[in-house]
Amino acid sequence: MRTIPTLTIVGVLILALAGCNAGRTLGLSRGPQPPADIPGEQQTLQQAGLVNGNTQTQASGSPIQNSLAALPGRRRGTISFTPVIGAPISAVQPLSSGLGSAARSNGLMIVNAMSGDSDHILKGYFSAFSDGDTTTVAFVWDVLDNNGMRLHRIRGQEVAQGSASDPWSVVSAGVMETIASKTISDYLAWRATARS
Repeated sequence: MRTIPTLTIVGVLILALAGCNAGRTLGLSRGPQPPADIPGEQQTLQQAGLVNGNTQTQASGSPIQNSLAALPGRRRGTISFTPVIGAPISAVQPLSSGLGSAARSNGLMIVNAMSGDSDHILKGYFSAFSDGDTTTVAFVWDVLDNNGMRLHRIRGQEVAQGSASDPWSVVSAGVMETIASKTISDYLAWRATARS
């Protein structure tokens, strides 16, 4: 009867365990993924969690790069977003891109709001209204913990030039990107205060 060397068995077990751990690290075992038929920027919206169909994919990079960033000793701050309320998709697209860019440049990683893995969840409410020859975009972000308890509120507004019967039609991508930058800046300022 032929025997299998002990080292071979141990090697197979190590590879099997490594495969299981890699699956958990990359979020492969966390449930169903959204449909892959959403092109371009709409996929970015899903990645940031700003429209329905959240994913486990972080703000940027490959799954391997993102999993490395989340390893012990290399963990950065993590945030999640719920779908934005009150803004049309044309405004949410540049908002999402801006949030992702501002988060990355400040060392934050965007994760799935449903995973329970984020430090905080941001829930946004938007409205736009015309006043004379300008349009104001007002926004509120509730900063929540993973149990849905509100910890902080970020408020602000940005003015767009022009007015129309549909106020959102004159809100440029630049205005939404400015809001995104201010949101991350205000969040980080609060976060620093909350931890001190």
